[in-house]
Amino acid sequence: MALIGLPAINRGWAFGTDSGFPNYSLIINLAVPATFAGEVTEVRAYFQISNSIQTIYLATCFDAGGGKYSSRDYVSKTLSTGSGLKTWSGLSLTVENADFIAIALPNVEGNCLIDASAESGGTAGWARHLGVTLPITDATPTDSDPNDKVSLEGTYSVIVAGKSRAFA
Repeated sequence: MALIGLPAINRGWAFGTDSGFPNYSLIINLAVPATFAGEVTEVRAYFQISNSIQTIYLATCFDAGGGKYSSRDYVSKTLSTGSGLKTWSGLSLTVENADFIAIALPNVEGNCLIDASAESGGTAGWARHLGVTLPITDATPTDSDPNDKVSLEGTYSVIVAGKSRAFA
């Protein structure tokens, strides 16, 4: 299995939704993109706050060029209440080489904050699209940061002739 994104750990800072927008906040983790095509089978995220049971979306996205992003595949899941590590298994999200892992959280004030770290330098970053529904096509992010690390990761494997092949 290979990883896409950054480890889902407590990073001591958080961000997420914005109640000034409708629908969802799509957060794309721009660190550690996929290195081959395959299937994301598990996603993990670390939350500082999840105040209510809610529908979220897990997605794979790609750079559509010109500072825009498009979604490749997505699935709706339930986010439980409470802080800490959340895991969704048994997924089958299509991922291509250079794709990113993403999560869409409902825009409800103070309802849902994913852990991140405000850092400078290094290779990390995120892009956030506020007020969207999935799928997105050639969408310009509302805001982004080239340095912050987001606690969102996925496990994926390549699919060859209908069989999963794990790579480390």
